[in-house]
Amino acid sequence: MEKSLAVKSDLHVAAFILMSVFMLPCAIIKEIEALMRGFLWCQGEMKRGKAKVKWARVCLPKDEGGLGLKRLKEWNVALMSSLIWRLLTNKQSLWVRWIHAYHLNGRNFWEAAEVATAMWHDNWCEFSPLSTVLIARIIFRAGLSHNTTISDIVNASGWLWPEDWITRFPGLTHIPCPILVGRPDTLKWRNTTGNLVDFSVSNVWESLLMGENLRTQDKLRGWDLRSGSDGVVCPLCNIEPDSHEHLFFGCTYASQVWLFAKKCMMVPVVGNFWTDFVSAMSPYMACRTAGSISSRLLFAATVYFIWQERNFRLFKKESRSCGKLVTVIFATIRLKLMSLNWKNSQQVKIMKDAWKIP
Repeated sequence: MEKSLAVKSDLHVAAFILMSVFMLPCAIIKEIEALMRGFLWCQGEMKRGKAKVKWARVCLPKDEGGLGLKRLKEWNVALMSSLIWRLLTNKQSLWVRWIHAYHLNGRNFWEAAEVATAMWHDNWCEFSPLSTVLIARIIFRAGLSHNTTISDIVNASGWLWPEDWITRFPGLTHIPCPILVGRPDTLKWRNTTGNLVDFSVSNVWESLLMGENLRTQDKLRGWDLRSGSDGVVCPLCNIEPDSHEHLFFGCTYASQVWLFAKKCMMVPVVGNFWTDFVSAMSPYMACRTAGSISSRLLFAATVYFIWQERNFRLFKKESRSCGKLVTVIFATIRLKLMSLNWKNSQQVKIMKDAWKIP
């Protein structure tokens, strides 16, 4: 235990300083992780072959049997992504202002970085990633490649879609043709009325969840994604195809998770349907009481982790039991509530007792 704490406090902090500034070469990351493994397992001189457990397992969260160490490569990517996010959202900091003034100089980030947007894998339109619609076989048969970029399939006149795609995938005609250069980057979100608005968490929440616009199988089936799509069933219960209502309340797996959420919520919820939960939560969306805050967090976390579990099973072939998912949700909400500052009140005391917060 002491050694794992030393790895976290010393080696991780040293690596964090480097990785928060630039991308480390893979060779350097391997050397740093080798030092971590050697320090953790060796009792003196560092030698190969001393490890008792695979490094990938050591880096799992503690509740999954690991020591909670971070994989440096993924951590490096996350730190670099946070810097890009700051630039795109114009965070109020001296570094962001300096980059915009002296490096971007009026250009958008992607143009200045000379990064081409991937046609099939990047999230650049409302139907992205298109790889969920256009499978590799269809792309290759059209003479296109896995690395095709947006600039490869668009010109001044518009899209250069293969002719048979227009008939087979009519949804492609609804994708607006982007202007590749000449304007700064902005983050937009298409709301429930179909209009593009400035990106915000509240807009995303309203569009995806309240508007029931998640890309469930019943919606994707209209694209004629691949042969045999009518036989695809919900990966959580394996009974019927998933839809918004089925995934969150009709599914036998999800309904058990929602029963846990309903018991823990500090606002009254009558009924077991999506509209019942939305109606119960709506009056408390702007409230700042302990009960409303914890209930909103629980509602959002339950939706998120059910959707995550669905995608894990569908795309990664990984699964967690209902009890395991409930444990993850409880731990996530508890940690979030522990990070907030609370005033002393009876409701706060009830909330802390319910979530086992000291």
